[in-house]
Amino acid sequence: VIGFVVMVVAPLGAIAWYLGTRAEAQFASSTGFTVRQEEGGTASSMLGGFAQFASMSSTTGDTDILNEFIQSQDLVARLSERLDLTTHYAAPWQRDPVFALWPDPSIEDLLSYWQRMVRVSYDQGTGLVELQVLAFDPEMAQRIAQEIVAQSHRLINELNAAARADLMRFAEADLVSASTRLRLAREAMTEFRIRTQIVD
Repeated sequence: VIGFVVMVVAPLGAIAWYLGTRAEAQFASSTGFTVRQEEGGTASSMLGGFAQFASMSSTTGDTDILNEFIQSQDLVARLSERLDLTTHYAAPWQRDPVFALWPDPSIEDLLSYWQRMVRVSYDQGTGLVELQVLAFDPEMAQRIAQEIVAQSHRLINELNAAARADLMRFAEADLVSASTRLRLAREAMTEFRIRTQIVD
């Protein structure tokens, strides 16, 4: 009986007391979005099913990158500058040291705490990325979620712009190569006609 009280009843009682009297209320802001490839052209149409498979692979890759980005130190540093995350999450420290952030955290401490307060899930079947942000204020939770979506949108646009630039560079290189081959073929044809006295 004493073992049961010490190992079960006392910890549960302590947890219930802390949650009921000390823990600050947390608010959740949830949102969901998908990453889609809207661009397509004649070449993609000719490739048919393979093009669709490649597009799905690209979308999945972008989603994986986005998932890592949301949990990254880079995003935490950006949002900390914009929204002062440390001040908000460390405000209830005196009353609620278990769930609040240490008042003077390093960027690594802030990142570790961020990964507890921001949860990301990805459904491969629907392509839906679900995001949940916890904060001690409902408006702050919503602002953080909106800023994460805005930064994610910017990242995807940058990735798409880089991919388009690469495609244009490869296409231009192919064009130059094809033009060179065409010029050499015409020169060879002209030399052949002159040498053989054949007009057509």
